[in-house]
Amino acid sequence: MRSQSLMINVREHLNKMETDDWMNYVLDKLKEFLLVLQNFGGSVLDWYDKVFPPGTRGDQLRHWLRVGVPLLIAAVVLITCICCCRCLCRRCCRGRGRSRMMKAPGRNCRMPRHGFESNPRSYFRNLRANPSDELV
Repeated sequence: MRSQSLMINVREHLNKMETDDWMNYVLDKLKEFLLVLQNFGGSVLDWYDKVFPPGTRGDQLRHWLRVGVPLLIAAVVLITCICCCRCLCRRCCRGRGRSRMMKAPGRNCRMPRHGFESNPRSYFRNLRANPSDELV
């Protein structure tokens, strides 16, 4: 009840505002946003100057590159190896145990067991509709 009356009050207030008021409101909010953005950028630059003082900035950045690049390369290689092992294990394990085969009832071939067990009624319906079909 209260939220409805609040919405009605907001709508009435917005309807009373003229176009110039809207433009001033939007411009004020844009100015506030730009001021916040400027303050954030200034604080980031201040932090950067504290961590890497201007006099020794080049030497420190070269040091961090020498330390960081081998660690970054090692991390990329490790992640790549883990992803490749996962893919290989999925391919190797897919054939084992997950897809057991059985002789297809009423046909002279083999079929995956899960396909029959999930819905035997549709299997036999299909068998009666297409008696000469061979399963792969």
